Amino acid sequence: MAEEFTKAGFTVVAEDNCHDALRFCRKCRVLHALVAEVTLPYMWGVELARSASQFHSRLVIVCLCNAEPRRSVKEELAARGWQWTHKQGPFRETVTQQLQTRLTMAGAR
Repeated sequence: MAEEFTKAGFTVVAEDNCHDALRFCRKCRVLHALVAEVTLPYMWGVELARSASQFHSRLVIVCLCNAEPRRSVKEELAARGWQWTHKQGPFRETVTQQLQTRLTMAGAR
């Protein structure tokens, strides 16, 4: 997936796990977007997004889900202005479009 984002003009840092991703978020001065899978080992993707947004308040977040998230999760994502998409079919294009739109709206692109 990182390759598709790079081709779309994004600078991509891919980490192997949530702990490394969060460590990167903490030390990074500027971070515009985070794409996280909701179901991850060791840390839930929404938990990663919550933590990352504490360091980067204008962070654009897209969560990938294998199935439709529970209602409470969807409500939290919507309340925070975060996007989610199913991780099936042409989801890579959907995520790329969501990022491009949200980053343009945020003035980050």
